[in-house]
Amino acid sequence: MTKPEIGVYLPQMGFTYDQILHRAQRCDQLGIDSLWLYDHLYGPGAPDYPSMEAWTLATALLSRTERIQVGHMVLCNQFRHPVVLAKMATTLDQISAGRLRLGIGSGSIEDEHDRMGTVASRRLAALMRGGSGESEMACTIPRARGPWTASIAYSAIRSRTGLDSYSIAG
Repeated sequence: MTKPEIGVYLPQMGFTYDQILHRAQRCDQLGIDSLWLYDHLYGPGAPDYPSMEAWTLATALLSRTERIQVGHMVLCNQFRHPVVLAKMATTLDQISAGRLRLGIGSGSIEDEHDRMGTVASRRLAALMRGGSGESEMACTIPRARGPWTASIAYSAIRSRTGLDSYSIAG
């Protein structure tokens, strides 16, 4: 029988780095399989509450733990260019000996994008309406536990916004 995997969701709001690190290291010691963070510019619904950035925090936690996997529930595909994100992911995956868990989502909290002055919410809305000029390319990315194949979709949303939108699916 296969052993079930146990993961812990640790929203990084209201904690100091030392408090989060302590929890991550304790999960590592207890044999928890994975630790999950969120990828928001601030805590959902709590823009004035202290919150740590997800990618930097995952990097720090993976560098200070031994075996636990760390991932995001999920990365917002509007925050990072897909080529930069692919490079970030493969680098961290190699540094952590394959312990990065990569999940990517749409970044659908419109208020978050509006507060930061981005146009991502309009990009998402245009995609939902059926943007034009979609194409896809596949790439193989080296990783610590064997190659990782990702599909990078590119959509040119020109009907209303004149902007480009990218996403990665692994």
